[in-house]
Amino acid sequence: MTLRRLYFNILCGHRIMIITILCLLGLWLCQPVKAQIPVTVKGEKFYIDHADNLRHNQMEMPDVQIAKGNVRFRYKGMTLRCDSAYFNEKDKWFKAFGLVHMTRPGGVTLDCRRMHYDGFAQMIHVRKCGSSGARKVSSL
Repeated sequence: MTLRRLYFNILCGHRIMIITILCLLGLWLCQPVKAQIPVTVKGEKFYIDHADNLRHNQMEMPDVQIAKGNVRFRYKGMTLRCDSAYFNEKDKWFKAFGLVHMTRPGGVTLDCRRMHYDGFAQMIHVRKCGSSGARKVSSL
């Protein structure tokens, strides 16, 4: 064999190997990436301690639980008492109505007539606090 023919055989053999490796790499990169399972943090669930009446109507309000009458529940270390409440655990929000009394760890309390909590923004919207009736917004 001549030197030229030997060089051609070696060069062609490496080309096929390189093309095969690049094709396999391309196929591997095109595979769909599986999403990671979200880790749930303990204490981010609504725990309803008491309610005279608790109902759930998927047709009227999907994913919403309606609690009425002496409602008492816990969420992220906070305890809340009210006359009635709407809970949506999937979208992480609740609305409390009536005589609302909230207690947070550290002795912080809040009395109002209406409260809305948005879990994603972690904001509380309060209406009719005390005698002023002004709307207050605070972070939880």
